[in-house]
Amino acid sequence: MNRHIGEKMKITPIKLSFNLTMDDPNRGEGLHASDIYGSLYEHLEPNRFKRDGAPPDLKMAIGLAWEQYLEKVLILNGVLAARPGELRSPEGILYSPDLLIVNGEDRIGEIKATFMSAAGGVAHPKRDKWFTQVKLYCWWTEIPRARFYALYLCGDYRKNRDPILEVSNVDFTYKELRDNHKLCMNHARSEKLI
Repeated sequence: MNRHIGEKMKITPIKLSFNLTMDDPNRGEGLHASDIYGSLYEHLEPNRFKRDGAPPDLKMAIGLAWEQYLEKVLILNGVLAARPGELRSPEGILYSPDLLIVNGEDRIGEIKATFMSAAGGVAHPKRDKWFTQVKLYCWWTEIPRARFYALYLCGDYRKNRDPILEVSNVDFTYKELRDNHKLCMNHARSEKLI
């Protein structure tokens, strides 16, 4: 339908009355690894990680959509990867790796979508929380290798503002995994989480 000259369209903003993220019916009751490393980083970097209420639902929805899409693309392209579902550590802590990759050598797959700059790559200190998370998963599964799929939604904010995908394999030492686990468990005990 064509508008007549001089007519103006009417745009009415609508505020959603619901949250964009859904409760995960597969998430069990109890302490989750994210409760521990989230609390740890609230203490280590409170200006960056202090949570006031629920996480931003739109950012979470973007991350979940990226995870689901990438998992399908990987499988369609012959990567033997699947979500292992919710697991329980020997201490009784629940955790949910994004992927278990079994092509050649087993790896824990971690999928990230972030508005942080791609500058410095996955090894940048601003990504330390990612490593704390995945090292816990590696410790508990006894798989000392991980693969990050990091989607930097705004590129490097300098030369490139288009999304950048960085895929990186990381191999951890036993000592790195043990020290990370000890740090997280000591923090959990000091905060009376366990």
